[in-house]
Amino acid sequence: MAYFNRKEIVRILAEKPDLMSVFPEYVLSAQQLADFTNIPDIVVCDITMMADIQGLDNMILSKRPDAVLPAAVYCGVERVRWSNLDNTVAAVKKKLERTWRVHVLPPVVFGAPLFRSALCLYAGMQAAQQTRFALQCAACFFYRAAAYIPLCKLCNISRLYLGGLAPCCARVADIDQSCGLLKFARILLSGYGIELDMAMPVLDAVQCAEADCGGGDIPGFECFEDVSNSSENKRTSVHKD
Repeated sequence: MAYFNRKEIVRILAEKPDLMSVFPEYVLSAQQLADFTNIPDIVVCDITMMADIQGLDNMILSKRPDAVLPAAVYCGVERVRWSNLDNTVAAVKKKLERTWRVHVLPPVVFGAPLFRSALCLYAGMQAAQQTRFALQCAACFFYRAAAYIPLCKLCNISRLYLGGLAPCCARVADIDQSCGLLKFARILLSGYGIELDMAMPVLDAVQCAEADCGGGDIPGFECFEDVSNSSENKRTSVHKD
């Protein structure tokens, strides 16, 4: 059965518990961890927002890993068809194993919504809407990178590949251009001995995807922030009337 359709995994994705450093056997088994010790060089590949697997070619050519561990991180506020990630895993497996002879390991899913909420707390205190949204997107990006630290340390993995941005994350590309967001994410992970590999897309490309003009295809992935803000504006409007 496909990983993201398994009963235990479906339950995790429905409940979204804080699951980041200690994993149940059906998420990451002791046998898997033992197998990892026999593989010299593994790269964790985040597939949560991966719309295009072509970027993997550059990572494989530069890093030359022996294996890739696909992983997905939930944050608790997204709206996404998680079953689509089985197609992503299949595409990654086909691409890497056939073209590059790189072994693709069984995927892992986890997340820590409380940690993400803590990172976003400062953003929520901002009065200006654009500032609030920008800081929230930046916090989500840092969350997505930082959430992998315990997994990498547990599996003795020193490389993380982030596979893209969802259309709702256009502000992250904007922030990166203005203050080097990716640079600071790399500094954060390097403190734990983890190398972060990601080619931040240009802002125009992300905005094009957001407008559904062919820049990417991540069916159903949407952050709830705009929905909640819309509801808030409606309440304010009703109150004024």
